[in-house]
Amino acid sequence: TPAARAALQARADDEDAVVREHVAWALARLAAAAG
Repeated sequence: TPAARAALQARADDEDAVVREHVAWALARLAAAAG
């Protein structure tokens, strides 16, 4: 959803590398699901 994508993107440059990695993973999953 657009809200989920926006929430993830807001954390894309988090200081915690683990958070950034999970954000990248989740955004990739959303992109794949969108086709």
